[in-house]
Amino acid sequence: MDSVAGVFSYFVEKGEAVIRATVTVNSGPRVAEGRSQVVDQFTNSGCEWLWMVDSDMTFAPDSLDRLLETAYSIDDALIVGGLCFGGRAERPMFPTVYELIEVDGLPMTKIVDNYPKDSIIKVGATGAAFMLVHKSVFGVMQKAFKTLPNGKENPYPWFVEASHEGRPFGEDIAFCLKAQACGIPVYVDTGVKTGHVKTWELCEERYDEQKALAGRNVIDVVRELDEAKAKLRALLPKAALTLPASP
Repeated sequence: MDSVAGVFSYFVEKGEAVIRATVTVNSGPRVAEGRSQVVDQFTNSGCEWLWMVDSDMTFAPDSLDRLLETAYSIDDALIVGGLCFGGRAERPMFPTVYELIEVDGLPMTKIVDNYPKDSIIKVGATGAAFMLVHKSVFGVMQKAFKTLPNGKENPYPWFVEASHEGRPFGEDIAFCLKAQACGIPVYVDTGVKTGHVKTWELCEERYDEQKALAGRNVIDVVRELDEAKAKLRALLPKAALTLPASP
């Protein structure tokens, strides 16, 4: 909420009334239902852009302005995400920047580990934790996915949890795949940086640190630290600083 307040303050200082905010409670058995309820609200709001932000994200006050600038600078940029990161205790951090690959004739996603920094890039998919979407996207998707395989009306033509051969993927990836199927590209502005608050904050700085240590074992890292401390001791006057021994 501190980040959201910063965005409001930013536009107030600019003298622009850009955001129309509505506070409601949306819920469902899965994330897809909650996101689809947000879209239902948005399509009846008369607004041009929907800015989706998950509650565990941090971002700079000018982030929305920069997403809009990116969207208006490219003719077909109807979906623009910021640079976000995922990760769990049992797996390394990763950028939610994906390219499309084909697996058994079906489109799937692959993480782009070495994304270009501070750039606007066209991607196969990205997460919906920090995403700007134009209203026209939802109209196109509603027409394209208005019915379910059983012929009934599709209540959630935008977001749905899905899987391929037991490998699940999230509602945001499904949304991007649907957009691609409709000929709507997905962009990420890697210069619009965010933090993802978990046990620690997942951000580009920590991701770079993780990559720098990839493939190195703890013994080598500790040895380097010990060598650095020894050099520091040699440079400092004796008794000026006591450095703790390595564990």
